[in-house]
Amino acid sequence: MKTLIPMISNKKENLWDDSRVISTQTIPINQDRHVIIQKWKESGYTFLTYFIPKQGLELLNKDLLIHFLADGGIDLDVKHPSNLDSFSDTNGLECWRLTFTISDSED
Repeated sequence: MKTLIPMISNKKENLWDDSRVISTQTIPINQDRHVIIQKWKESGYTFLTYFIPKQGLELLNKDLLIHFLADGGIDLDVKHPSNLDSFSDTNGLECWRLTFTISDSED
């Protein structure tokens, strides 16, 4: 099996979007799968988003996906509010997008 790595475009898609990426990191979970972790800000809030290839993980819910990442050595702070959704990366690879709100608005 080939290594699954999400491809995330840094191009802004919406001109009215005030979000900005602070950092991006790619971490291998195992020999077949990598996770991209992005820290970003928008409207005074700070977020941490995990982009995970969906192949073989299609049936996982948010809690099971969090356990999968923790079992792969990813340290998650689950006390923060989170959201899970699905998307296609820039190459059409189906991925999970798990986002935690890690700080409140500075307003």
